[in-house]
Amino acid sequence: MNGIKWIIVGLMVLSAGWMTFDGARAFIVGEYVTLSSGEYAGQLGPWAKLVEAVWHSASFKFDEGDFVGYGMLALMLTAVLAFGISPSAQLLT
Repeated sequence: MNGIKWIIVGLMVLSAGWMTFDGARAFIVGEYVTLSSGEYAGQLGPWAKLVEAVWHSASFKFDEGDFVGYGMLALMLTAVLAFGISPSAQLLT
């Protein structure tokens, strides 16, 4: 089971780390990372249409700050998993 935990931690660090990086870059530069050449140059990935449809129907705008915040929260929760920290114990100290 320990090996599976570290695979999950690795995948979460990659995913949440990318979200944090890409959101911070969009906040600073003004745009997310996109392809620079080819058919889809300058466009977000196909997932963007799904996310836009979900958030638009919920009347919620998911901006760069939300993207960075979610990425950082996911990284913190990943650290809790990786190091076996008990969040409830930390709140009580």
